[in-house]
Parts: sequence; C-alpha cells; structure tokens
Amino acid sequence: MAGGEAPIEWAAFAPHIDHPTRVSIMEALRWIGPLSSLDLKGVLDNPEFQLAYVAYYVRTLVHEEVLAEVGGRPAGASLEKLYHFPVD
Repeated sequence: MAGGEAPIEWAAFAPHIDHPTRVSIMEALRWIGPLSSLDLKGVLDNPEFQLAYVAYYVRTLVHEEVLAEVGGRPAGASLEKLYHFPVD
C-alpha cells in the first residue's frame, strides 16, 4: 500500500468478500496496483486457481462495482483488461 492511502473500509466490502479468492484478489490489487486476470492468477500462485476461476471472480467483483476496469494492454491479437481496487 502506498504511503498516505486511507485504510480499507472492510465493513463496507463485507457483502463482497464471502469467498477467500475474492479477498485475495482485492488485497493483490490494493498492494500491487492494476492487474489483469492472468496477472492475478500468477500472483495468487495456487495451482487450483485456473484462469477461468480467477476471471470469474474478477468479473463478479466488477459487476458488483468493487473493482473497476482501468485500461488494457495488447495481448496477441486481443486486449488484456486491467482491473484496480478500490473503485473511486
């Protein structure tokens, strides 16, 4: 977490952190900054977390407006989406 940032108001996010994977995703984005689902899969470093599994939770958190898509970067012939937390 960069210096001077306000602490996370976990109580406000309680309805959205009903699964340990969600908490891990939110913490990784908070500490590291914008990441793609593929980046998060590597950061979470759990062989049980397939890319589709991580991407599902990222999409769910975006839908719930906990995460936001903040840009993208080229990935072959497509654009890899980047996400960040918290949504401002």
